[in-house]
Amino acid sequence: SLSPTIGSPVSNIIACGTDDKTIRLCDMVTGSHVQVLSGHTGGVYTTAWSPINEYHLASGGADRSIRLWDVRRSGTTACFAQLDQHNSKRWRRGADSVSA
Repeated sequence: SLSPTIGSPVSNIIACGTDDKTIRLCDMVTGSHVQVLSGHTGGVYTTAWSPINEYHLASGGADRSIRLWDVRRSGTTACFAQLDQHNSKRWRRGADSVSA
């Protein structure tokens, strides 16, 4: 899936969900990927940028989870929330996890 940003400081960035369980943030100007977000345990089917915060991205995948990302962070630390079939909400702050 592809999800472009519009009218934000990262407006030249597209989020690409992949079958290799990652999200690649690609720069439309240079054609290169600038960041990889990992955390899904299956392919990533969809991505969507927040209409409220230009640095927040949502993704959904084959692992039946929805993850919320802050793209100012990298790798697995970028995921700040996860919703799945077992946990209606799990928020992460750094290395800490809190389930609700």
